Amino acid sequence: LRNMAKAAGPLQAAEGAGLPMSAEEAAEQLIVLFEGLADLLQPDTVHTIWLSFDTDWRRPALLEQIILNIADLFRDAPSNERQLPALVVHLSTAVLTRIVAAFDALEAVPSDGDAKELERVRRQRRRREAVIEFMAKLEESPKKARAALDKSMMSEFLQVPPPPFEATDGQSEPEEWAQSLTWIFRCLNHLVPYPAMGEFFGQPKDESKHAFAAFLNTFDMGGLDLDEAMRKFLQAFRLPGEAQQIDRVLETFGETYYRKHVDHCRAAGIGETGGYLRSAAAAYTLAFSIIMLNVDQHNPKLKRRMNLNEFIFNNRGINDGENIPEEVLTRIFNNIRRREILTPSSGSLSEGMTMARWEDLMHLVRKGYRDNGLAVLRGCPCGHVQGFLDRMGTRVRTALESALASDPSAQTHALQGLEQLWHITLQHKFSEADSLAEGLFFFGTEVFHHAQYGPVQHRAASCLRALFRNAAGSVANMSPRQLHMMVYLTVQFALYGLVDRALPPPSQSVARLLRTPSLLVDPPTGAVYNFLRKLSTAPFKMLALSEEGGAVL
Repeated sequence: LRNMAKAAGPLQAAEGAGLPMSAEEAAEQLIVLFEGLADLLQPDTVHTIWLSFDTDWRRPALLEQIILNIADLFRDAPSNERQLPALVVHLSTAVLTRIVAAFDALEAVPSDGDAKELERVRRQRRRREAVIEFMAKLEESPKKARAALDKSMMSEFLQVPPPPFEATDGQSEPEEWAQSLTWIFRCLNHLVPYPAMGEFFGQPKDESKHAFAAFLNTFDMGGLDLDEAMRKFLQAFRLPGEAQQIDRVLETFGETYYRKHVDHCRAAGIGETGGYLRSAAAAYTLAFSIIMLNVDQHNPKLKRRMNLNEFIFNNRGINDGENIPEEVLTRIFNNIRRREILTPSSGSLSEGMTMARWEDLMHLVRKGYRDNGLAVLRGCPCGHVQGFLDRMGTRVRTALESALASDPSAQTHALQGLEQLWHITLQHKFSEADSLAEGLFFFGTEVFHHAQYGPVQHRAASCLRALFRNAAGSVANMSPRQLHMMVYLTVQFALYGLVDRALPPPSQSVARLLRTPSLLVDPPTGAVYNFLRKLSTAPFKMLALSEEGGAVL
């Protein structure tokens, strides 16, 4: 998803926009990505992703993001002077069609639990929207994080598991609101605006320090050197910008690290003193020194950099008058020099996944603080199909129609995807069926406008075949509007047949009138319909409209 978004920019931008990659490089990257997705998105995989991510408010909606990225690619496509590359269109429609086919493969047999399952899917979406709304308020007013949480709808459904670590000696049990906020920041990390979180934790208020202490307590860092603990911690958090805020944050971090380090050393039998640190103040001072070392070693603007002896000299006596063991400082210095401590700009998974972040996530899973299970479809498939159509049906349709419009030969998967999507909407009697039928009808009627056979005629004929294939198998589920379109096409072909066989040949003006597809798609009046029925000599039965406006074959 990260690479897809990056590659989409050059294809949508004007020539010479000064982007980091050219349109050709972007197209090559998208081709590789779409090929991989098309292979990956087999029906079972699509179902698992849908159930485990898109219908779980705690996780990113992956299928939705894939569809939205592709839909945006067509929505913001460049002008006819520089269209999307044909292979990009082909493969992107293949991805969409794979997703549609996975839902088309589910049984369309209604069950008693469908309505309940559909409501569960919609409830999950409302919860995700509540989370996104809270994150927006947090980003707008970081200092009011607690107030935003109290006013949020999240309080109605949030169930926070026990923290992964019990409170140690000298640490009070976090209040309920602090535990809730901690769980949100740690387990909904992919949505958290890091700068806003850092600003809240850096405030000179007791509630900010209290919440930050609860947040820090979820990290497994007692057995790590201080630099590695900071590396893990700064994957889930971003230091605030002001010096006073950084000072407050590092002070609380030093207290928590020291307590965890002492507990770990005592449990491991390293010594009664609990390791090499003598106090929380020593941990705080060393943490500040590590931040300065990280900047010194990796700031490209600096011409001269600190060496190991200078780093050891600068940290003499910070351990309550004693020195930190030289082997510890040497290890820290070498680690920082080899690998910069980096902080993502946000918690989004599109920022990438470092080893430190992966280990932290797995730690939360092992402790039961974060659910990492995958869901399996066990029943009520109709509820999930309707949920998918409800959420993404329109986006998929418009993207496929845009792709088909740029493909006069109908060589891409766009038509196949539209036909399958129409089949799903017919089977489940979804309102989007009318729009899908209208799209196929629009492309199909091109056959009347182009006298010479060519690519457009091929697309038109393919769309007409798709229309009549689905109509033949699902006429009972078709709406009056869809039936009117089929009547229109039937009558139009009947008129073509009549003109071709008419004796004597009609005048040029009459022939032109009959060949012009000007009949309304709306229901014909009784007089018009009866007239057309008498005119028609085609070897097939006409659709008869009942007086109530319905239709039977």
